Amino acid sequence: MKQNKKVKKMTSYLPPSDIDFEVANEEGKFHNLFFVSLFLRTFIEDLPNAYGVGLKNNFVEIKSQYLKYVVDTALFDRAAQHYFNLIKTEPSFAKKVNENLFKETQQVNLLSKELLSTNFSTKTNAELVSYVERYSQLMRAMITWGMLPVIMEIRSPVYTDFLTSIVDKKNREMKANISISEAVAVLSSFDGETEAKQEQRKLLKLAIKIKQSNNAGDNLLEFQNELEKHAAQFGWLAYGYGGPAWKRADYETAIRSILKENPEKMLEELEHNEAKLIAQKQPFESKLCLTDLEKSFFAIGRDFMKGKALRREAMSFAAYASEPLHKEIAKRLNLSFLQVRFMLFEEIIRVLNGEKIDENELTKRTKYVIYGLFNHGKDEVIATGKNAEKYSKLIAHEEIDLNLTELTGTCACPGKAIGTVKLIHRPEDMSKMQKGDVLVSYATTPDIVSAMRLASAIVTDMGGLTSHAAIVSREINIPCIIGTKIATKLFKDGDKVSVDATNGIVKKV
Repeated sequence: MKQNKKVKKMTSYLPPSDIDFEVANEEGKFHNLFFVSLFLRTFIEDLPNAYGVGLKNNFVEIKSQYLKYVVDTALFDRAAQHYFNLIKTEPSFAKKVNENLFKETQQVNLLSKELLSTNFSTKTNAELVSYVERYSQLMRAMITWGMLPVIMEIRSPVYTDFLTSIVDKKNREMKANISISEAVAVLSSFDGETEAKQEQRKLLKLAIKIKQSNNAGDNLLEFQNELEKHAAQFGWLAYGYGGPAWKRADYETAIRSILKENPEKMLEELEHNEAKLIAQKQPFESKLCLTDLEKSFFAIGRDFMKGKALRREAMSFAAYASEPLHKEIAKRLNLSFLQVRFMLFEEIIRVLNGEKIDENELTKRTKYVIYGLFNHGKDEVIATGKNAEKYSKLIAHEEIDLNLTELTGTCACPGKAIGTVKLIHRPEDMSKMQKGDVLVSYATTPDIVSAMRLASAIVTDMGGLTSHAAIVSREINIPCIIGTKIATKLFKDGDKVSVDATNGIVKKV
């Protein structure tokens, strides 16, 4: 890992004007440049070693906590197709990818637990450097093996389309007359355990306990200890990459929302949906007469979904667990915690070794920053203020026909619904959400699951087979369309829409 490379400042490099840059992903809650820079380094420096092809040009824009991940579309799509071809021609390679991911995820989780139990105030600067290096190395290893399905699906659902083509072909050949989207959803859904599933069950059981106490959620004082324990065990799930973790008060709000519904039914449906997915897999395989090879492609898809869920949880836990380390570094350097979060790996190493850093520049980064790696990483740029705007102008902005009344996307969970649009990007938006609304988002995240539970349907701009929206919508059996590209730009709060997730169509009514 390169540790002492100097970062090129400001306007030192602009990529050729003939490169098409587009936003591949957006996040509504993200303020950790240290963390996200590890992704970009991995994409450029580590993916070629693992897969033969990596990315050449990519950058992020972080502004007012909103993050945009921007890619060179031609080279990104080439990498996505290359990864798909690797799996299609050699399915055993996907097994290696998933096995490595599960192993590296465990290593990251072990380090995160160590970070949370370490008293960093007793450590020397050299020891802090060692922790930063270990953290970065393990994170990059996990990202390397976790990004194959993400890159393969993030701009267009390459693997999902492949699985859909298998079902479509077999459905016609066998005259099975089944729902193609439902079959793909069932055959590609994993039934393994995750921390998020455990959290949902425990929260619903606590809601039932509160309801049976005749408390009805009016006064949760007698349950504060249990809510505190729940927050201590699971609050990091909502951390994302920048935080904060959920605390007792957040779960009190979630409990009150659940108590307005029927927690017993919600728990029953959660467990029923898991059992249903398991029970339906074999009948679909039989009706379609899937070959062993075709079954293996769906098994790969299930492992990709499981890996995405476990990796995302491990990343959230790791970002949360790095707080004590970064706070100690901030204290020693007389910087704010947020300033340290906006330092790069090499900068932290150099400053702990006695070098100076421009504090004003760090403060500017917390407000608006561009970080990019271009020309296979030979040109590394970090820019703020007006200098950052030069890179922002590189991003292509698709013209939206505001007269459109219908969009199409990929079915993540089949079903139909009609409801009122609510744009939900981050936890602060959830207060808008009412039972039966249609949740529309760039891409859902763990900290808005409470709002997802209230939705009659979910629609996202981004996402593929392994997206958070796809995984959660199947767990809670809510119709979901992913990958519409522009739903958040076309629809606004209050629009009435019908969602036909089975056929991937959402339209104004």
